[in-house]
Amino acid sequence: MSFKTIKQLVIVSAIAGLFMTVSAEATLNLSVNPIAGGNNLRFGRVDRQSSVNKEVRIRISSNEGTQYQVFQRLVEPFQNDKGQTLGMDAINAYTLLGSNSSGTLYLQNLERLGYSEQLVYSSSAGGDSDSFTLVYTAKGNALQASGNFFGRILYTVRPIGSSSQDTVYLNAYLESSDDFRVEVSGGAGADMIHLNSTETGSRNSYFTVSFKDNPGDQIKIYQEIDALPSDELFNELNRNLLLFQTEGNTEGMQEVPSWTKIERKRTLLYSSEANEDTFAVAYQLDPKIIDQQKAGKFLGKIKFIVDVNGIFKEFVKEVEVEVKPIFEIEVKLPPEGVSFPNLLPNSPPQIREIEVYVKSNLGRPYMIMQNVVSPLTNQEGGIFAEKYFSIKGELLDGAQGKLAYNDFESVPDGEIPVYFSDKNGSSAHVKVYYRLRPYPEMAPGSYATSIMYSLGEM
Repeated sequence: MSFKTIKQLVIVSAIAGLFMTVSAEATLNLSVNPIAGGNNLRFGRVDRQSSVNKEVRIRISSNEGTQYQVFQRLVEPFQNDKGQTLGMDAINAYTLLGSNSSGTLYLQNLERLGYSEQLVYSSSAGGDSDSFTLVYTAKGNALQASGNFFGRILYTVRPIGSSSQDTVYLNAYLESSDDFRVEVSGGAGADMIHLNSTETGSRNSYFTVSFKDNPGDQIKIYQEIDALPSDELFNELNRNLLLFQTEGNTEGMQEVPSWTKIERKRTLLYSSEANEDTFAVAYQLDPKIIDQQKAGKFLGKIKFIVDVNGIFKEFVKEVEVEVKPIFEIEVKLPPEGVSFPNLLPNSPPQIREIEVYVKSNLGRPYMIMQNVVSPLTNQEGGIFAEKYFSIKGELLDGAQGKLAYNDFESVPDGEIPVYFSDKNGSSAHVKVYYRLRPYPEMAPGSYATSIMYSLGEM
């Protein structure tokens, strides 16, 4: 028996709540039917203390003898008449184990319904006709707005290795009855804050949390790191760099009223039974350790969890951290400079100390360079012999890296390195000692010179 290839296009008005089906080949047909009846997926009324499950039966008729797959995706987000969306975590789906006759069911664990195609079923190798059940769950604790919502789901059946396909659209409706409202907004936009290593206290550096129409339930609001900020190479920001605190005149209890290091784990920010309230969560970069962080832009996410008597709402917000490049040197000279007064041939050696501070967050190794600009001379222009003018270094405050002179050696002419950083180019604190040792042939007097310091990359 042979089958004719019949091309058909069936369009049913969406206003009537029916499907719009486009079938590329009559030999591979897809049908989608809510088990509760009707042509639409209707969740009904969902409040924040409940979840609603609805089942949809998927049927595939095929006589092509070719293995095929079934996909689903959200093509129109659930929106109310104000343009507000339910939130991506509100609608979830899974396939009902054992509801098929052959083939393989995917999506066996509850996953959120998204805009990308989700593989839900793969037929047997022979492409036998089959049917299975998808279960959709509307999670009341994930609803982010109230009202009547409409969305649309697209189902596609597609033979493996073929461009032909059959598609079905399913209209879905939900009524959210939650009067309790909570909002989390950022200074740099509704979903983001921006932190800069050169600025503190800017309006872009805090989130505002507000709620209203609470009937007297116990409210707890938490924070946790959803994704630690990282750069384009996935290098994470030093977590100890991020500080936060709660601010504002509130009716409830603020749990973090002073600057505290942020934690990956869930942290209680606020608790109350107030009808409405507003508070801010401010953030800043710790100025004490900012120079230890490599420069760059880092993007991450912070999650706010609102717990109302065990019913949770979650808000994921973005955090952008910009650490400006630093490559600086500071030199502290003794009050008299590099000078050695009142020297006689039989005088004891004199030592002068210079401290050098380097701040760098470039993440690249560098050198501290020294340049003795002029020879040691006295008031009459007499030159001190170089071999009696020596140098050595010392690492301070746990500085890493390597000294060029661990013991006193004669100071060479010109520009020379006196310190080599570690491979990470970490900041450093180095002390340099200059020793002048009188000798019999020297001319008496006070001797001085000029020394310059600079930084160079290795």
